[in-house]
Amino acid sequence: MTDKVCTKINNDDCLPKIAIVAFPSPSFGPYKFLSDVLKILHPITKKIIIITGNTSRITRENKVIFKDLHIHLDYSSNKIPRTLHIVIWILKSIIFQIKGSIELINSRKEFDVVIFYIAFPYFLLILITAKILRKKTLEIITRGSPTSSFEKLVNLQNTIIFKLLDGISPESPQLIKILNLNKYSKKLLPDGARFIDTSKFYIYNNIKKRDNIIAFIGRLEKEKGIEQFVEAIPLIFKERKDVKFYIVGSGNKLTWIRKKCLEYQKELGVEIFIFGWVDDNIIPFILNDIKLFILPSSTEGLPTIVLESMSCGTPVLATMVGGIPDIIEDNVTGFLMKDNSPYCIALHSIKSLKYPDIEKISENGRNVVVRKYTYEACIERYKKIIQFTKRE
Repeated sequence: MTDKVCTKINNDDCLPKIAIVAFPSPSFGPYKFLSDVLKILHPITKKIIIITGNTSRITRENKVIFKDLHIHLDYSSNKIPRTLHIVIWILKSIIFQIKGSIELINSRKEFDVVIFYIAFPYFLLILITAKILRKKTLEIITRGSPTSSFEKLVNLQNTIIFKLLDGISPESPQLIKILNLNKYSKKLLPDGARFIDTSKFYIYNNIKKRDNIIAFIGRLEKEKGIEQFVEAIPLIFKERKDVKFYIVGSGNKLTWIRKKCLEYQKELGVEIFIFGWVDDNIIPFILNDIKLFILPSSTEGLPTIVLESMSCGTPVLATMVGGIPDIIEDNVTGFLMKDNSPYCIALHSIKSLKYPDIEKISENGRNVVVRKYTYEACIERYKKIIQFTKRE
């Protein structure tokens, strides 16, 4: 059906039918992101099929068909030998790709385009299957530069993946440079950043009235810099006895964190509150309770928690990785640090808490989100993203 004919039809017959492929994560965070993407795509698509595992974690929407592959992964490396954990993970990722490819074949008449979202690096076989089926393909890029040897190894797929994809939507403009996407300029689409519910994530506790609480919120994994954050706690407390610490999230490092923080509490008397995983509805209250949110990641895409923090008027101190420099301007909309060493985290944390015009940082951060990352703004971005399905 041509665009000319479509403009005369007052229904959704011209809207694309989409299949979303997502790798089943042990963390709850990606399922929140998937739920958000469904809310975005719902009004601008005719049908959505979602292929992943743990689909019960995804918020249900009308015209969405869930294809649960019954692949479940967890943070089991603390319970079994690490080598065995890696072997299990590899086997499950292979099974995921095989089952996902079979599901694409079985459902091939139900969609026009396949979107890969939070699927890297486990979707090459499914991508090849989609190409054989002559379906248009798109990846929303949410990953930053590789840091570990394993990440560098799996990133060797990028050359094949980017050549096969019909469309590439980086979550943030910085990712174009980081992943050298300019060579695929004809495939580049508008950025695929998600939205923030500014009526849920808003300022109800002025930054000046908050206690001196520093928080880490996110996956408790090595690449998020959680170890460095924990090791920075005694350095910060040495200079600021009035500071408390929150740690929110789940992951492989939780047991280590609890042990380390218990040592600090006994030796130094520092107050550290470890929440573990909390429901998303609790996050706005935590963000309005703290004075500084720290994200010392070694690699990132565009972290939603950073935008949520800014929307709540909570200043963010983060490393200059991934899409973070796209939203944080140092001493204007937040604070940046050059590395995530414990010393650097401590130094910049103390400096940020003493910043003379922290209310302005709080206000500017909120304004960035309201201007660029509302649901309405996101809908317009994704309309342009899925327009590529009409290309011949």
